[in-house]
Amino acid sequence: MTRQTPTAEEQTFLDKMRTLLLSQPEDAALTSDQSHRILRFARHALRPTPALADLAGPTVRTGEVCDWLGVSRQAVAKATREKRILGFQTPDRKWHYPQWQFESPELYAVCVKVLPQVLDVLASRGLTGPDAAMWFLTSRAGGMGAAAGAAAGAATGVAAGTSAGKSTGASAGKSAGASFGTKKPLNGLPPIEALRQAAQSGNPAAASLAAAELIAVARTLPRIG
Repeated sequence: MTRQTPTAEEQTFLDKMRTLLLSQPEDAALTSDQSHRILRFARHALRPTPALADLAGPTVRTGEVCDWLGVSRQAVAKATREKRILGFQTPDRKWHYPQWQFESPELYAVCVKVLPQVLDVLASRGLTGPDAAMWFLTSRAGGMGAAAGAAAGAATGVAAGTSAGKSTGASAGKSAGASFGTKKPLNGLPPIEALRQAAQSGNPAAASLAAAELIAVARTLPRIG
């Protein structure tokens, strides 16, 4: 329910702001654009802080990652720097890692191969940390176009081909990719599903296809900032 009147504290604040604004010379008055920017800032500042799970989905801490992988904290930090693991710090300087990366050994193996490329593209669009984590969990409307699908298919064909038959593999991959691209590969599903499908397939080339698919989708994002 929307409130009809401000609280006493809010009214006092508004009165002081009115007095402050009216005391300024007319040529120093706020422009329409400045007013909108201040309003957006105020709305953001007054909005309750969302829980981390709402920003990035379920996460685990560094110690849990160490236990799951059987490695040291230094190894986890190195993998995070190299973007083989997606991790980020919260304002309290604690590290968090999206839980979906560790659903299974198979999914982790795919993430290690795919994340560095995809996270680079997301970063170029201004999506890092919790924003990048949420991107993987957010349903996508539509999918890649035929050209992007062809690129994905080509990547798969090259990955599947032998040193003697890569050109044949690439050609077949492009053909399959063009057809695949017209079918909207994500079908509105979140990007994490492409990684899960690659993990479940057991196909060595599946990670390459998942990477090409997600990169193509990520490149359709507008740059932020």
